[in-house]
Amino acid sequence: LEKKIDAYMQKMVAPLPDSIIKECDYLLKASAGTKETYQHMLSKLLNDYAKSKIMGYDAIYVHLALNYYAKGEADWIDEEQLTKIIDNALKLQPLLIGKTAPNLELTTLAGQRTNLNDLKAKYTAVYFWDPDCGNCSKTSDKLVSVYEKYKAKGFEVFGICNKTYKELAKCNEKVDEKGLKWLNTADPYGQGQAHAKYYIQANPTIFLLDENKVIRYKRIDAEQLEEILEREFAKETN
Repeated sequence: LEKKIDAYMQKMVAPLPDSIIKECDYLLKASAGTKETYQHMLSKLLNDYAKSKIMGYDAIYVHLALNYYAKGEADWIDEEQLTKIIDNALKLQPLLIGKTAPNLELTTLAGQRTNLNDLKAKYTAVYFWDPDCGNCSKTSDKLVSVYEKYKAKGFEVFGICNKTYKELAKCNEKVDEKGLKWLNTADPYGQGQAHAKYYIQANPTIFLLDENKVIRYKRIDAEQLEEILEREFAKETN
């Protein structure tokens, strides 16, 4: 059965979240006559898309979690696991591609209040980073190059340094060292809940928003960001 499900989903269904969601619903409806088959089908589909690394496929996981698990369709799992699945889906839901990005009201490293929605640009990269993170240093170096290349065309960066007020000096030191000339912010007292709103589990993390602050790409690296911007800005000149 698993091989047939895999073959059907991978070869017969368009690799788009909406198309996959429709087929998941179809398969679950078709298997509802036998509890064992239904249980296996729902568990397999949820696990497959929970593990998927394909951008945008988290929408499938969210759909299954909130439309089946949250509605009592998975009575075979224990309450702790059920709560974990639903909680994870609720955190991901506002961050799905196509959703308006949560606004962030933070403090610049110069001590002024600012917010994400006030930053006007055709594309905005929301960049979560940590001055003690080696991968963040490499990403910052690459992002500086991308920023310098596309700033004049309408690209901006909303940087968020992951340090509290006790270590905020590290943010400033790294900004000066790397030449990070975009808008640099932090959430020194945790009031802005930046990392919680964007469900940040690791640094560095980049979200790319359009001019209306809609999420277009997420959890991409600096190389992917450059490729995307090159393609998008090229459309405007054609």
